[in-house]
Amino acid sequence: MSLIMKSLNLELGKKHYLLYIGEVKSYGLAIYMARTLEKFKRVPHDVIFIVPDVMSGYPPGMENIVVINPYVYDLFMKNLDIGICRKVAARVSLSDFYREVSKHPCVRELLITLLRYQDELFVYTFESKPSLELPPLMGLKFLGTDPVVSDRWNDKFFQYEKLNRVVPVPDFIIANRVNDGILRALFSEWERVFVTCRYSAAGSNSAILDKPDLFYRYFEDVENDVFMFARYVKHHSDPTVLGIVANEKEVFIAGVADQMIEKGNRFVGSLYPSSLPKSVVRKLRDYTIKVGRVLAIEGYRGFFGCDFIVDENENVYFVEVNARKQGTTMEFCCTFDVELGDGREKVTLTDMEYSSIIYDTFPMGTNELYKVNPLRRDVINWGTYNYKVDINVTLSGEPETSSICELDLFKQGKGYMVTDYIGDGFTVRRDTFVARVISVGSTRTEVMDGIQKGRLEIEQCIRR
Repeated sequence: MSLIMKSLNLELGKKHYLLYIGEVKSYGLAIYMARTLEKFKRVPHDVIFIVPDVMSGYPPGMENIVVINPYVYDLFMKNLDIGICRKVAARVSLSDFYREVSKHPCVRELLITLLRYQDELFVYTFESKPSLELPPLMGLKFLGTDPVVSDRWNDKFFQYEKLNRVVPVPDFIIANRVNDGILRALFSEWERVFVTCRYSAAGSNSAILDKPDLFYRYFEDVENDVFMFARYVKHHSDPTVLGIVANEKEVFIAGVADQMIEKGNRFVGSLYPSSLPKSVVRKLRDYTIKVGRVLAIEGYRGFFGCDFIVDENENVYFVEVNARKQGTTMEFCCTFDVELGDGREKVTLTDMEYSSIIYDTFPMGTNELYKVNPLRRDVINWGTYNYKVDINVTLSGEPETSSICELDLFKQGKGYMVTDYIGDGFTVRRDTFVARVISVGSTRTEVMDGIQKGRLEIEQCIRR
């Protein structure tokens, strides 16, 4: 069954609902999209959240929630103790979660109920995947890019083969069979090598290696898997660019941030604005627009991201496309919301996302921040940090910082918050996010100070 919790208090007939399916860490984007639907549809909208996250409490704004997690449910069935079920947090793969949601009778019943009271029901996700197969009910509409197109573009091999003549990429080869001879030849030529499987994210299924023998420590199914090897480029910066695709001519750039990378290739957070020179930032924007146009030709619409590296000579190299919303998407939504002020005609990022998906174009009044307010560009400094554990831990206590609405923190212009904290008394399985830190300030120094304070609050709650 896998249903952990259901808490719904719906006002059917009085308002319409947007159905968000995804992790809690992106819940704020669904709230933004509900505002966008109100603007375009002129009907009050609220959000129902279907998430895999098992927590003691959920952030403000998540009043209607369904928790489905097959992994945690299996632990409960093995232990036959409801206390175990309620006090274990474990991350399930997005594909497994989507499959479970697709077949769950609770979800089907909810869809049918909602469509009795509203002629359209939009489904909103952080990432489109073919594994989400909801019943073909009249009025049910998926608000995202085509899942097959998105899945194809999240394939690292496909990306490099498609884009190596569009933007600068490091030297690479794709090997169907890996043996000692191939490894020795690669390391002899390149010395240091980046290796990745077809699908990887935030440092998983990839590694930076100095010696051929290390390959067998990081990757198991060597005989049956396919790997991409790329020449490691020594670099000093890992920028990321968030964009939106509407069509082949319209690609919007939301902004450029600096990624925080640990252990060589493990993404843990971002800092905005980028500290890179303006000439490099312009180059990053231009390359991302070129990538966005290729995506558009393939039928891609909506948010996407591009990660790059910059060497000591300010040469830029492509690393990957994220054919989905990025971890910075909510923070950029807040940045635009605050910078554009309270004008009734302002166009938010989710307005652009909706219009790009539904109409293949951007709304009237769409402008990048530096064009709207050139004198105040990059006033807001912010940073994020994702606290993830690599061993099983137990949580004791609560962070001192109370969770507030992230947008309120941005409007305040200074401070930090710990959000999405799992909760006191939980056992947290490895590779699971314990909490996130969001910090805002007038300088990067202030932002980094807030991130460090937030991390300390989390660490004080961890028992290893």
